[in-house]
Amino acid sequence: MSKRVEYDIYESDYYYRINGYTFYFSSMFNRDRFITKFSKFVKEENNKIIVKYHVNIDLTQYLLIAFYKKIEKRGFRVLIHKNDDIISLEENYTFNVR
Repeated sequence: MSKRVEYDIYESDYYYRINGYTFYFSSMFNRDRFITKFSKFVKEENNKIIVKYHVNIDLTQYLLIAFYKKIEKRGFRVLIHKNDDIISLEENYTFNVR
């Protein structure tokens, strides 16, 4: 039986993969909240930027990280999967918009 809350995010078995990212969570509760709400959050925030600044931009990758940080308060562990490499994303990662 697994723990309800994992205080060391690097020991956690609770994760979710989307868009080449793996997000780790301290609890199944946080994981499930992320899964059920990220789509609405990303859509609404992208639309706010488009309406406010009149630019057609997709900030989905950034918004996934931003939403993860709103949900997960016990740590930060996100992996990026690029080709055959797995990169550990730092909490202060800088996104480049091209």
